[in-house]
Amino acid sequence: MRTALLSIFSALALAATAQAQQLLSADEAREIFVGKPWHSDHGAFIFRDDGTYSYHEFGQQQERGTWPYRILRNGTFTTRTTDYTFYRTRDGYEYHHSRSNRRYPAYPDKSYPR
Repeated sequence: MRTALLSIFSALALAATAQAQQLLSADEAREIFVGKPWHSDHGAFIFRDDGTYSYHEFGQQQERGTWPYRILRNGTFTTRTTDYTFYRTRDGYEYHHSRSNRRYPAYPDKSYPR
């Protein structure tokens, strides 16, 4: 019973959060997040113009790797293992990470660790 109530409250909170956010179009997401490094709270991303992206987890010596991505018509960046959907919020930007089913802040135009 408690788990069911927590699930309901989580779904309601997620719905309320989604209403305060604006889904970025494919063109907007491309303009903001492709060809420029950006950070989450845990690491730095760069989606390159050539259709590849890399992730560098903070505190690690090197990036995790380079992988292909595509941008769907709805603005979602899709990869082999997860999708990234970007939103404009009152405070900036967030992205939904499909594999974890969580939203994280996104900070565009940040440096990418080398």
